Amino acid sequence: MEETSQLIFRISLWRPWLLAITLLAPLPALGVIVSVVAGSLTAAASVLLGFAAIAVVLLLPIGLSVRASRWYVSAAGIGGRNNALVYHHLSWSEIESVEPWLIPGYRYLQVNGRDKRHAFWLPLFLIDMPSFRSAVARSAPPTNPLQRYLETH
Repeated sequence: MEETSQLIFRISLWRPWLLAITLLAPLPALGVIVSVVAGSLTAAASVLLGFAAIAVVLLLPIGLSVRASRWYVSAAGIGGRNNALVYHHLSWSEIESVEPWLIPGYRYLQVNGRDKRHAFWLPLFLIDMPSFRSAVARSAPPTNPLQRYLETH
């Protein structure tokens, strides 16, 4: 009897949120520095308060995106959502290649299928990355590009 169960993997909310905050932080930091040098502590406090508000507001879209983003591994293959949050499933034999992408501190693999170039992005910072690696090792054939990449990296 073939195993039909699938394991579900996800990412933490905090990693993408911290990336967004880190990318936005230089501008308010500059605003605070200019305000303090100019002697306007009120303006500096306003900039910090505005930045904090933006950080809180960003939790909603990032949280919704993280909630919708899941990667499924089973004996039949692997599935996940692309950047438009459209779900794609590839059987192990359909995976043609994987391409690493790096946003500093955020490694991804672009998983490509025969008929689906850029099928989906696979973050290499899943909450339970050791279990993900084990699931792929158990399910994918040894010649699979994803399996080979995970073994060597």
